Amino acid sequence: ALVQLELGVFLEPALLSDAVLSDDRIGGIVDTRVNALFGLPMKFEWQGQSGGVQEESAEVVALQQEIAEWTERNWERMFPAAALKEFARAGLMLNAGLGELVWDWTTDGKLLPALKTWHSQFIYWRWDTRSYWLTHADGTLELSPGDGQWILSSPNGYEHGWLYALLRRLAKLWIDRVFTLRDYARSSEKFGLGVVMA
Repeated sequence: ALVQLELGVFLEPALLSDAVLSDDRIGGIVDTRVNALFGLPMKFEWQGQSGGVQEESAEVVALQQEIAEWTERNWERMFPAAALKEFARAGLMLNAGLGELVWDWTTDGKLLPALKTWHSQFIYWRWDTRSYWLTHADGTLELSPGDGQWILSSPNGYEHGWLYALLRRLAKLWIDRVFTLRDYARSSEKFGLGVVMA
């Protein structure tokens, strides 16, 4: 899995990441980091609202205010907390959290995006195109984050950022801990028997 991660293939690393996050210490620390980020208060402003001189007309300012208020009202519908946390968690662990914005019309006639997360096992990096690709039921698709459909959480950088993903640092420590717990349990099972002690 770690060799695949170094090559930019996320199938086995994503599954290993799921297993590593089942550890109480690792899962707890990652959850603390993610929950701290999304537990912060949010404020919705349009670009330039807090920045001094307003050069726009009153109509433009009113429209900007309306959009900011509409976004605040619909934020949870667009970006549910669970989806954002899953997106961020994959970004931290693999540097490859993939989300798709699925657009739909609201009852008031506005186009609303909703975040759908994809498990990172379905993406890989292609060195010839220097881009991420998605494997899905109909084949493969080149991803273009920022195109209005796809978003990617890669806090360590778009190219080669997976080399600095948390999974590379945690996997061997986690495997050591798993074997240590297994050996401890086996030792307790064997030497806890009275007949062995006798």
